[in-house]
Amino acid sequence: MHKLNDFQNLTIQNGPPPPNAEVMEQLENVGVPLSTVDCNACTEPCEEHVSYPAKFDIDFESDLLGSVKAFRRQIVISTGKHDWAHEVTEVADSLAAHMLKMRESSSSTASPTTDSPTVTGVYRSSSTSSSGNNVTILNANHRTLEDDRERETVLVFPDYKFVSGITRDAEGAKRLWEGAVDPKLGRAGADEPWEDGISEWVLPYGCVILLCSHKRRDNRCGIAAPLLEKEFIRSLSGQGWEPHTHLPRSLDELDDSWSLDRPKSNDTSNGDAKPMGQSEDTAQPDHRLDSMISKLKDVCADDATSKSALILRNSHVGGHKYAGNVIIYTPQGSGVWYGRVTPHDVEMIVEETIVGGRVLPQFLRGGVNLTRPEAKCGKATLADW
Repeated sequence: MHKLNDFQNLTIQNGPPPPNAEVMEQLENVGVPLSTVDCNACTEPCEEHVSYPAKFDIDFESDLLGSVKAFRRQIVISTGKHDWAHEVTEVADSLAAHMLKMRESSSSTASPTTDSPTVTGVYRSSSTSSSGNNVTILNANHRTLEDDRERETVLVFPDYKFVSGITRDAEGAKRLWEGAVDPKLGRAGADEPWEDGISEWVLPYGCVILLCSHKRRDNRCGIAAPLLEKEFIRSLSGQGWEPHTHLPRSLDELDDSWSLDRPKSNDTSNGDAKPMGQSEDTAQPDHRLDSMISKLKDVCADDATSKSALILRNSHVGGHKYAGNVIIYTPQGSGVWYGRVTPHDVEMIVEETIVGGRVLPQFLRGGVNLTRPEAKCGKATLADW
């Protein structure tokens, strides 16, 4: 029994085994930019990083790739908490509960694209076709940016923006759904202006890192998240990045250039821009898409924002047996879902994925908009638009 525990501890410290050649070939064939690094740099035993407890059980037997269900969008709701009720969408009168009702009542469907990747777990954000159910609803520890604490700030991925001023009632959920979340909407959202008190902004960070910390669902994530957060802060700082664990305290602290205005225009002409995997059916009016993409590119070009990272703790994303669960979103509209991540692996993830723009297949559960045409030639990264 001691030998088995020793083996498990070494496996956790040294990282998961590299993916087999077939998985690597599949990912390469669909154009996912891959890292060829197959292990972390920790010595045995490692004294630099904290380890998970000896009885921290991680599933190293099941297939990791493909353990993420297809989704069109993922929303992350402000709560100011690090842990939540077992099922956040069942908490009465919460925004999560009202958003679940909107999802269940919606008949919207994202239109499939013809060039969708064929690797299970790797999706384009417009290539799912399940009605309504392809919007996932999370709570997170960020606080609302509103002076009125009854109005929430909701992050929307992989669009890479947030909507602030959403009331925690059925009407607030309806406005959020119809304005930014409905699967039929493209990246820039609806054309209609928001109601008074609601505003929309691009996220002014080089990346957003989500760490599952839902202890009431599974204690492993409650243990993993704070340890991973500490290592991400250390590793990002070592790379010259500025890590943030909270959004600004209020909207007044945001630069007006990050605001996404919705002019009262009747112009519905479609342009050719279809970033983030959009099909013709979900393409936005050209001027609005161009404006949003321009702002997101400015995020990547500005040293103050391009080398900043927002780290949040979130509710259940599924797959607790693969703890620690890490999701990384980028301004380009990509989302990388990693599992089996330990503090020993964080430095490699920062160097290879966040800084280098390459996916580490040994941790990959799945993701959205990971493919790049030039990746098949070894020339592209997730930083490419």
